[in-house]
Amino acid sequence: MLTTPNYYYRAITAGDNAPFSKVEDGRHVRRGYTQTMLMELCEHAGLICESKSFCSGFLSQKITFLLRVLSRVHPLFGWGITLPLRILPPILDRTITDLIHWPYFSICIEAYKQKHIGFQDDDRSSNGFIDLS
Repeated sequence: MLTTPNYYYRAITAGDNAPFSKVEDGRHVRRGYTQTMLMELCEHAGLICESKSFCSGFLSQKITFLLRVLSRVHPLFGWGITLPLRILPPILDRTITDLIHWPYFSICIEAYKQKHIGFQDDDRSSNGFIDLS
């Protein structure tokens, strides 16, 4: 599973706009990816993508904004104020985000590397799986 910024996100705070980190230090090193870009990366890495989705919609982004701003006072203050609000995104985030056509902040994929175990092609059923019976 991989989550990464959606290329088309709206910045939550100014730091999301750039400049991006020049080194891999845990911060974002690029704006993000589109679904097509991630599918190309999977293909080049020999990964098979099982699902694509998005997360961190409108409510999640607004709560994160509030957390970031209030954490400037003190991190525990920001967490204390926003923690009760965290119940809302699982219930309402997707509906509100889709209704107002807000871009999700993150894009998600689930992918795997196919195992090659040396069977002949005729050992495989028509669905591509190995018949071990």
